[in-house]
Amino acid sequence: MRLKLFLPLMLLWCWAPLFGENTHPGMCPDTLVVQSQWVCESDLPFAFGGQWLTSPGTYTDTLSSAAGCDSIVQLNLIVTCCDQPVPNLGKTCEGAVLMCSGTLSVTTLDNMQATADAPGNLGSVFCYPVDNNGWLKIAVCETNLALGVSVENCSGGNPGSEGLELALMQAQNCDNFQLQGDCAVVPVLSTDTLFFENLLPGEAYYLMIDGVAGSGCSFHLDPISGVNSGIPDGFITSGSATDGYIDGPMDVCPGEMATYTVHPPGCAITVPSFNCSPPEGSCSWCGTGFEIDSFVYKWHIPYCASFVGDSTGLSVSIVFNNCVFTTDTVVVDSIWVELVPVYSDTFFHAGDTLTFCPCFCAGYSCGSVPSKSISIHYKVEHIYLVIPCAGPAPVFHGVTYGSPGTFTQYDVPACTLYFIHVSQEQATPAFIQASANAITCINPLVELQVVGNSISVCIWFTSQNVVVGTQLTVGTPGFYTAEVTDQNGCVTTAGVFIGLDVIPPPAFLGPDISICQEDTPYALSPAGVQASYIYQWNNGTTGPVNLVGQTNTYAVTVTNPVNGCSASDNIAVQVMPPKFTNLNVYGLCPGECYTVAGDIFCPSFSGQVFTTVLQSYSGCDSTVQARFFLQQPDTLDQGVAGVLTCNQPSVVYDGAVYTQPGYHVKQIDPCTYHGFFIEENFVVPPVNAGPDQSGCPGLYTLAVQNTVPGWQYVWSTGDTGPKPV
Repeated sequence: MRLKLFLPLMLLWCWAPLFGENTHPGMCPDTLVVQSQWVCESDLPFAFGGQWLTSPGTYTDTLSSAAGCDSIVQLNLIVTCCDQPVPNLGKTCEGAVLMCSGTLSVTTLDNMQATADAPGNLGSVFCYPVDNNGWLKIAVCETNLALGVSVENCSGGNPGSEGLELALMQAQNCDNFQLQGDCAVVPVLSTDTLFFENLLPGEAYYLMIDGVAGSGCSFHLDPISGVNSGIPDGFITSGSATDGYIDGPMDVCPGEMATYTVHPPGCAITVPSFNCSPPEGSCSWCGTGFEIDSFVYKWHIPYCASFVGDSTGLSVSIVFNNCVFTTDTVVVDSIWVELVPVYSDTFFHAGDTLTFCPCFCAGYSCGSVPSKSISIHYKVEHIYLVIPCAGPAPVFHGVTYGSPGTFTQYDVPACTLYFIHVSQEQATPAFIQASANAITCINPLVELQVVGNSISVCIWFTSQNVVVGTQLTVGTPGFYTAEVTDQNGCVTTAGVFIGLDVIPPPAFLGPDISICQEDTPYALSPAGVQASYIYQWNNGTTGPVNLVGQTNTYAVTVTNPVNGCSASDNIAVQVMPPKFTNLNVYGLCPGECYTVAGDIFCPSFSGQVFTTVLQSYSGCDSTVQARFFLQQPDTLDQGVAGVLTCNQPSVVYDGAVYTQPGYHVKQIDPCTYHGFFIEENFVVPPVNAGPDQSGCPGLYTLAVQNTVPGWQYVWSTGDTGPKPV
């Protein structure tokens, strides 16, 4: 038989269907949640948002929290007869849709909604990894089951590998799956028949369907054999259902323990007399003959509560020990139960009609157990405490707070959450005034004074000793601290750094020097000149530069007016007078020059005076003067220097080459000239080869006419002599 329980649609919380566990929140602030609910016509009325729905349609409910967050739920209620096709597969094993008629029409496996649900050893059941799947529950009536599967279209998967994979499994409470047969794969646009053997009639089996590689497919599932075709006419003649309820407090505080008791639903069923009566223990009835041992109560409690003792009986005790939040909060939640069958021959599924084999028994809807709404709330108060500098730490509700920070206390009897803000009492500020920020030549001592309001005790800590009082005189540089205690006993410290500035200004004039008189006045100045320094010279000059021109020892005193420090230095200056040298009188020929100390003098007239300035060994200038007179050069006659002939066309004299005859003059030095002659001797002899001749071939003797003894005759034939042949 079938027991019907109402599964409420929660507005703020998402419930996990686990035995004796808290449900966990899925907060949806200011969001719209749209859900569709398929119910059998026999399961009406349907509870939603504090009202009972009796017809299909769209319904909306809104819940606002104390923080102002709204959750709007829109319910599309679809009412169908259980003999009609199942609109879609269950998304989890627990929510598997029961195949209550003989056929399952076209169903779309939505891979965007049906996500992986793989409890137990499911990972080893499928042919491929499970990524999205749907669940179908089948009650068989024979040992063999045959299902026809046709896949029409797919999307969202890998092209070329789209399709469905299917596996039939037996399980106890959607756990410990036992695979029946092999995993089957049906590609898209194909049809296949699945056979399953060695099944137990009357048992419920789970058919899990998954899209290959993320496919979402439309398909037909047609039972061929092994599934009952329906309930025998007249098997159940009459029945009436009574709803149950949950008893317990509706308003609780965090930390409070409360007990809730379920009053089970019931139903009265009249069964006609049949030759084949239901086997003993094959069905569990609600109402008359109800077997409580066949079911376990699954309690669903708020996520922040926990069970105290048994969590699966008719009564449970829970404590709201985790419901403390950080603001004034009112949580509206629910407590609800559902019945879970214990034995394999007990078939129960909320909202569906179970179909069993003929002559067994048919399920009938029991009444529902509505959820019980509760509110969890408390107050929030802020407490501000101050830890004094002297005296005991503050205490609140028996707790001592010795360090600053923010703490919480929850008072269960007062249903109040306290925020304890603890701060430390602050000392009165104090600081140190100093007569100077550094020890200088002017101020070798510095006076320190601690200034502040409500000073009770002041202690100085120095490197030499400890001094009590608000004043301190120091003569050495360093960091000085004072520990100040105000009239409230709060201690603070003040510090000041006293520097040291006793460095004298630079006054170095350099080593003693000798200068030339022509370089005077000479500028004396110490190193590191600064405009702010004060300069005083022993010759009465003030300022960084002293112009001197006499041999003397000069001293300067430099004072830094900032720190009052001074420094002195002196320098001996010797002024070197110039020298004058008068050289002898020199005689030069015209054009002749004279060199004195690297300077060349070429007088242009007799008696001309030349003056030059030379540098002496001490670096000073010396004047040198010389007078010159010009004398006439001498010309010496050298006679004949050479003769130009045909064999000697040039004559060399005193390194010069001459090719013309005549009288020549050459300058030997500025005061000496040489005069000489170059003669010539060019005599051309007469040449007469005689008259032209003609005749027959033969030998002829030619002869030069009027030959000259001693001359050489050369013919064009290469013959020599006056008579060639």
